[in-house]
Formats: sequence, C-alpha cells, structure tokens
Amino acid sequence: MFNKKWILIVVMLGFVVSACQNPVSAPFASEDQVRTISVEGTGHVSLDPTLARITIGVQTSDENAQEAVQENNQKVEEVMKALEEFGISPEDLQTSDFSIREQADREPGLENKEETDKTYLVSNLVRVTLRDIDQLGALLDETVQAGANRIQGIQFDAEKKAEANKEALKLAMKDARVRAETIADTADVQLGEVYRVETFGGGPVYAERELEEAAGAVPISPGQMEIQVRVSVSYQIGQ
Repeated sequence: MFNKKWILIVVMLGFVVSACQNPVSAPFASEDQVRTISVEGTGHVSLDPTLARITIGVQTSDENAQEAVQENNQKVEEVMKALEEFGISPEDLQTSDFSIREQADREPGLENKEETDKTYLVSNLVRVTLRDIDQLGALLDETVQAGANRIQGIQFDAEKKAEANKEALKLAMKDARVRAETIADTADVQLGEVYRVETFGGGPVYAERELEEAAGAVPISPGQMEIQVRVSVSYQIGQ
C-alpha cells in the first residue's frame, strides 16, 4: 500500500511539471477561418490626350562613311531648326539613337559570292514631345520638308493621367462595395470591414477620335484615352 501511494504521487507530480513546461493556449481563429465575401469592381475614366511623343529622325547613306555622317549632320540641323521654329522647347527634345552601320551590297544572283560594294548607313533619331496634339500633323509636315525621313513610335498621353487613375480607383472601389452589399443582403448577412484589396490595370485604352482640320495634311487619330482600374476586394462577414 505504501508503495502504491508513492507511485501515485510521483505520477501526479510528473503531470504537473509537464503541464508547466507545455502551457495550453486558448485557440484563436486562423486567417483561413475568417468568413468573407469576395467581389471585383471596375472603374472607368475617359479623357482626351493632351500631348504626343514621337520619334523623328534622318537616315543617310553613302559609300564613304564620313560623307554619310556629314550629310546626316546637315539634315539633322535643318530638322532641329524646324522644330525650334515650330515652338518645341529644348527640354522636349531628346536624342534617342545615333548609329553608323555598314551594309554590304551584292549584285543579284551573287548572294553566295564576295561583296561587290559597301554602303554606310547613318541614323540620328530624336524623341519629340508635342504639347498640342492638334498641331501634330503640321509638325510632321514641317519636319519632313526640312529633311526628316524617319517617323516612328507615335504615343499619346495626358498630363492629368495620375488624377484620372485615382478617380478610376475610387469608382472601382465603389463598384465593389455595391456588389458586396447586394450579395450580403441576398444572403441575409451583415457586411463587415474590408479584409483584403488587390488592384489591377491603370493603363490607358484608346478609342478612335479624329483630329481637327488644324492637324494639317497628315491624318492622325490620337483617339480618346480610357483609364481602366479593376479591384478585387474581400469584406469580412459581420457577426
């Protein structure tokens, strides 16, 4: 009997020590256990482009590299002069590329034989920002007449695009809220606080829009910019 009592006491002490070393915590709800309503919302804001970015340049060729460079320099000077007279400020002009490339000419039927002549191609490109897109057609006419023979990479933009992005985001969040409230009312539950938000988009989409007659002889369609923002929102279900 004496031995059984001591055995019982030792077992109980061992249990107490074990409980102290491994305290039991009250269970908390994990993130996966949070009940939510997840919806998507979209926001659209339309605005007209207010500026254009375009690459304008000159390409020349000659059997003599120095002659090709000199001719190119002369024509580029004329193009830059035309841009200045058109009212383009220096901060809206940036050289985007200058290259000298050797090109081998072969007579027809001699593709697998030795080169007959070599021509040097010189290219000088300038990135131009025009802040009055109604004048884009006229600008292209002036630069071509001045000697430009490379026109590429026309891009339209708006100076107030950042504000339009913010407004589209607000509209997307409002749209998501309306959708979530509709679901909550239908399910007869209370809509709680926002639990998670993800945003997508924000880039412009263009719709065709013709320039006014002031655009000049070159027809350009900058279109209308539509900023689109999409959000994915999860709301907690209230108690």
